[in-house]
Amino acid sequence: MRRFISIISTILISFFAIGAYSAPAYAGDLELRAITLNLHNGKDTQGESNIERLAALIQAYSPDLIGLQEVQPHHLKQLAHEDYSWIIGPNANLLTFRFGNALMVRGAILYHRHHYLPGRLEQRGIDEVGVEIGGQQFVVLNTHLGLGRQERQRQLEAIQTIVANTPHPMILLGDFNTSPTDSVFDNLRQHLREAGDEHGPILTFPTSAPRHSIDQIWVNEHFRIESAHPIAWEGSDHLPVLAHVILATSQFGPITIPPETPLGFRSFSSFRQDRRAEIGFGVGRDRDEKDLWAGSISIPIHRQAFVHSVYDDQPITSLGWSSEPFDLRDYLSLTRISGAGQWNILASWSSGYEPWLVWEQNYQWSNHWLSRITIETGGPKAPWEIQQIYAFTEQVSGFVAADADQRYTLGFSIDASPHHQWTIAHQIGTDHSRWLLTWNIR
Repeated sequence: MRRFISIISTILISFFAIGAYSAPAYAGDLELRAITLNLHNGKDTQGESNIERLAALIQAYSPDLIGLQEVQPHHLKQLAHEDYSWIIGPNANLLTFRFGNALMVRGAILYHRHHYLPGRLEQRGIDEVGVEIGGQQFVVLNTHLGLGRQERQRQLEAIQTIVANTPHPMILLGDFNTSPTDSVFDNLRQHLREAGDEHGPILTFPTSAPRHSIDQIWVNEHFRIESAHPIAWEGSDHLPVLAHVILATSQFGPITIPPETPLGFRSFSSFRQDRRAEIGFGVGRDRDEKDLWAGSISIPIHRQAFVHSVYDDQPITSLGWSSEPFDLRDYLSLTRISGAGQWNILASWSSGYEPWLVWEQNYQWSNHWLSRITIETGGPKAPWEIQQIYAFTEQVSGFVAADADQRYTLGFSIDASPHHQWTIAHQIGTDHSRWLLTWNIR
């Protein structure tokens, strides 16, 4: 009898222990296995390639999501697997070099946004990715934070902005370079919780004697974390973290792509991506009291193409093309150069001159500073001009300019409205001096 009671007691205790450890997944719930791993630039601590070992790790655990940090594009190409879609978000870049984070998904990628994060040391970033797995859609964020506490604080503030503006089920994973108990996470915890909160500290670094919980997986309220633990692996200086999470799918339909979260600086009007017709009129007077006038008109014929005609001493007509704005960090972040760029290329002609080309380069360095470099291969104007613009406010800016003909200009512009801009400028040269007042209508 006692033996029978003992057996029954053991069964009951086991039943309740299992129930306390893991709530059952309901029919229709989406069960996911997620891994985050700092790949150590594709090498183990001895400098040997770890890509084959990563492939074996993926085969052994069959994760649905793999967030990688410290990756180059060729690492993913070596891992090419028909079951996975993947993206890469490079943060440390040169013209021929890309290095950053990557996400592999056993499903479809719906959209991808790469955000650079603030910081004065090594450039860091976060990838915002909409995914679909098992017919269910949600958002995954993958990041690698900086080494300095103050820069991590700023970076987490930027991440918090993305999280707060994304209403969908969400998983955030990555290498955070600090413990999840750090107070820098206080604001993030208003929206997300970390796997170690429910399953104890997950020690991942260094692999020789793990004592830091810096590789983490966070989820919002729409996910349950069934289990989470590090994986014994010698392919990096970090251990991978594996989490088993469940999304209650009955509550959610397709995600909508949220509006882009601006983490960088605002853009000058020169960086408009929707070109509009513009008309300009100018009047002035030179040092000989001679009246001057000028006019211009720009008409878009395509999203990036336009016809431009200007009269200033003589008429010039141009057919132009505008590039999309580009981020200088995509090409130069390893040199610590940051900013945005945009180019205009024009084919111009005027009576008495052979047709020539104009290359106008715009570089925005911050919310206030913009440089404009214009190079011309012919025509009546100087072969080059450099202009420096400073925006005092969103409506008021000042500029100085110098060109190859030793002409110097000082001016101010006021955006009276989104459609009207007034500019007053004074130009002096070796043989002339003039004032010019211009009104542009967009």
